[in-house]
Amino acid sequence: TIPSATYSVKPVFSTVAIGGFSTHDASIGYFNSISIEMVAMFFMFLAGINFSLHFLAWNNKSLIDYIKDSEFKTYAMVLFASSIIVIIALGLNSEYGSSIETIRHSLFQTVSIATTTGYTSQSFSSWPAAIPVFLIMMSFIGACVGSTGGGIKVIRILVMFRLGMKEIHKFIRPNAQVSVKLNGGSINEKALVSVLGFFSLYAINFFLILMLLMFAGLDQVTAYSATAATMNNLGPGLGEVAQNYGSLGDTAKWILSFSMLLRYSFELNKEAELLEKAISLTLDEGYRTKDLASKDEKVVGTLEMTDVIINKMTELTGK
Repeated sequence: TIPSATYSVKPVFSTVAIGGFSTHDASIGYFNSISIEMVAMFFMFLAGINFSLHFLAWNNKSLIDYIKDSEFKTYAMVLFASSIIVIIALGLNSEYGSSIETIRHSLFQTVSIATTTGYTSQSFSSWPAAIPVFLIMMSFIGACVGSTGGGIKVIRILVMFRLGMKEIHKFIRPNAQVSVKLNGGSINEKALVSVLGFFSLYAINFFLILMLLMFAGLDQVTAYSATAATMNNLGPGLGEVAQNYGSLGDTAKWILSFSMLLRYSFELNKEAELLEKAISLTLDEGYRTKDLASKDEKVVGTLEMTDVIINKMTELTGK
């Protein structure tokens, strides 16, 4: 079934925004069209990339900017590797009658879940072995920073991995001077502490919400996937929430609502104004990231720009 022009507009917004909402209960699977799924996959992939990187590539009229970016390369590698794993797992379990069907649904569901879009072409929660849990775990990595995707973000996972490798290297060679690098530059300690702090807070919140849901009467699979789906801005889960969240009790819904709010605003207007002032001061002093810089402006990386903004916020608050 090919959607009409009216029905086509709605999935477009939901795809680029990585919202995952559909005009049909069966989601993208309703159309049962390879061409629609391929178009959706392409734009889900694009929407999961840092939009500043898109602008930089567009401005320079070159794809080399994508190739140079560490986060993009990791993002693409994660999607490719996870797709291969799902294809092999479904193939070994003979879930579909043909290799084409196996590859088709594996690729679509992997891209959809890993980018935290949440579209479904099949009931992936009923897939065999550890595939459903694996896909939910991929949503923790999520998309790139500066994209419309959710999750912890690829760049934070990459920094955490390189920090871990640094500590292993120092353990083997205690006197070695090793730094964590990203896109050719070293990451300062403040930025590393910030990433560790975010990850720690994320893990603590996940554990607390998971336990609260289990105390509210949800089984382990449903509680785990529902917590992951709401905190990662994913949508579909496993168990009781494989189709929707209508069967959950009021207590569980309140907990999950709070879980989703952890990613968004709590009407912190003063804090928002402080951040806006700090950004304005930073820009007034000529600091720019590479995609926005022009002549006579200070070109800094995204992490360095974050440090400058944080310092301005500290100056404004007098702390």
